[in-house]
Amino acid sequence: MATKEFPDAPFTEGSLSAKICFIGEAPGEDEEINRSAFAGKAGRELQRLCSSAGIVTTACRYENVLQFRPDNNNITPYIKFGTSKVTTSPEFDAAVEQLKIRLEASGANVFVPMGRVAMYALTGLLAVVKQRGSIIPSTLVPGRKRIPTIHPS
Repeated sequence: MATKEFPDAPFTEGSLSAKICFIGEAPGEDEEINRSAFAGKAGRELQRLCSSAGIVTTACRYENVLQFRPDNNNITPYIKFGTSKVTTSPEFDAAVEQLKIRLEASGANVFVPMGRVAMYALTGLLAVVKQRGSIIPSTLVPGRKRIPTIHPS
């Protein structure tokens, strides 16, 4: 469901004043059907994990790098991770710029990129498993905390 602040971002939810913002790669089938961010199995797992950590999920903001579901959930037409370099499409680059605008408008102090695509979009880093749980700098929105984690899917 698009927020009133960003009607062109249908897979963005939550208050701009939320202190934590979770960022995923792109909506999947359940999100597309429900027109909602993190509406499927991964969203339920995220809620379970947050609950066990004492995080109130209804007080958080939810974003996706891409605001559309890639065909067959295949992200590779938009971003490809090679052994020595990352290749992005103009659509991916535009999506990252739009994400930056939304994140800058957000009052979140902590951004949680979930998975390699979101982590790359926010930090330019690749090794999410090595970086997960670390507070790292962002190339996208400087001055706020980034704590990457593995995507709950």
